[in-house]
Amino acid sequence: MKNLLIILMIMGVIFSCSNDDANKNVVNPELIGKWKLIETFEDPGDGSGVYESIESEKTIEFSNDGTFTINGPLCQLSTLVGGTFTGNVRNSNYSDNNILVPEEECDPDNPSAEYRVLIENSNLIIYYTACIEGCGNKYQKLNAE
Repeated sequence: MKNLLIILMIMGVIFSCSNDDANKNVVNPELIGKWKLIETFEDPGDGSGVYESIESEKTIEFSNDGTFTINGPLCQLSTLVGGTFTGNVRNSNYSDNNILVPEEECDPDNPSAEYRVLIENSNLIIYYTACIEGCGNKYQKLNAE
């Protein structure tokens, strides 16, 4: 009877454990909050590209649950504003950066295109990995309202 009780306890522990936590993405806590687009970057192919200031009302907001909402399309780092677009944040397979996975279909010819996200000098940088010469958008965190 004692062995049966031990076996039942071990089985209870095994079946009560879940690997859901292992499958959840860890979102960089610095991302959480609302960010405003302030600069864009496109390299012409010779390494001379620089960030250029932009006046925009485009914002992106990251939530604790690993989702984001943006008030314009994320596709190809568009600076357009209009509509509400959502997606998920996941861990990168190749670095400590997070990756944005938009729910909108951006490019049927390149459905695996990713948007790499990192924090650099207190700014949020989003790089579109399908840009051959390099491109990105820089956001500044907005104060809590």
